[in-house]
Amino acid sequence: MALPDSAADRHREVAGAFAARVAATPDWEAPAPVAGWTARDVVAHLVEWFPGFLGGGGITLPAGPAVADDPVAAWQHHADAVQHLIETRGEESFTHPIAGTHRLADAADRFYTADVFMHTWDLSTATTASTWTSRPRSSRAWRRSRSCCARRGSTAPPCPSPMTPPWLTA
Repeated sequence: MALPDSAADRHREVAGAFAARVAATPDWEAPAPVAGWTARDVVAHLVEWFPGFLGGGGITLPAGPAVADDPVAAWQHHADAVQHLIETRGEESFTHPIAGTHRLADAADRFYTADVFMHTWDLSTATTASTWTSRPRSSRAWRRSRSCCARRGSTAPPCPSPMTPPWLTA
């Protein structure tokens, strides 16, 4: 099963899958595969970095609950705000000082929805969820996000952790 074609539908599906993991998290202090991170930190990362990215292009998301106080409510508020932004302003041009100029929906999709997708595995691993997505879908998304980041110079080459599925390191 492939992800939807539109950025709004793709975000809805990916954010919804992440929300299911957030809602099912039994221990917010459980270690995540990212060194030094907990399950709560995975949610905090996604809730906190994207508003700053958008702010670089003059867009403000409405503030919501703090992840430290209520990770479930914080994620839901944030995901709803991003979905609303994509649906109502997605066709607008968005210029970020580092990422360049894109249609807003495309910028959200390329830089943010892909990150939510990849961190779903981190949260799933921290919470010992047995599955999180299909191998073909995750492999394609992983390669796409890595190639996009490499073109922008925003990450170092991927380095597998002991918890990285073998099919993601090939």
